[in-house]
Amino acid sequence: MTRKEIIAILEANCKELDVKKLQFERMIDALKLEEAAAEAASAGVDATMVDDASDEEADL
Repeated sequence: MTRKEIIAILEANCKELDVKKLQFERMIDALKLEEAAAEAASAGVDATMVDDASDEEADL
């Protein structure tokens, strides 16, 4: 195997790794967005529960 062939193989591997890295970064971003949405939804449910409890106390 010549140096040129080794260089070509290494360059191809680097490109493949770049593609994989981009895929991982996209997955991470998607998971972060899902987590933020879940936290926001949970906070909304918690706020609703507090509002409902306040309404029930006011009725007493």
